[in-house]
Amino acid sequence: DCQESTVDARQGELIRWRVTIRNEGATAHHVVASLYFAEGIEPTAAAGHGHSLATGEAKFSPVASLREDDSIQLEVTGRAVRSGAVAYRIEVGCRDLPGHVAREAVILVRPTSAECSAWIGRRGAELRSVTGSEQDRP
Repeated sequence: DCQESTVDARQGELIRWRVTIRNEGATAHHVVASLYFAEGIEPTAAAGHGHSLATGEAKFSPVASLREDDSIQLEVTGRAVRSGAVAYRIEVGCRDLPGHVAREAVILVRPTSAECSAWIGRRGAELRSVTGSEQDRP
């Protein structure tokens, strides 16, 4: 299970992901979890278990074993650094199962007010130029 602190954010804001890994079967060994972020979100912190952070990813150290009905909660915080629709992927796996379980989603990162004003200013100048040239035509 994964819960985001928001589904959209303003550029520069922090976003928090809470991942709960719950074992509903026999004891799982060497349980691993990773979060991967497309360009636009950079992980800044993680908690809940040993981890490493790198550009666009947060990887948690393997959990030796997770017994039936046990769970572990992990948390990753990331900064929205670029506006647009930013995809992320969560992967969880263990030595006892082939492959990983994955979840993908998108967070909308809105530009800052300054970026919006600059963009509107550029578009306004372009529109005035087009409108002016059309009026000058015979």
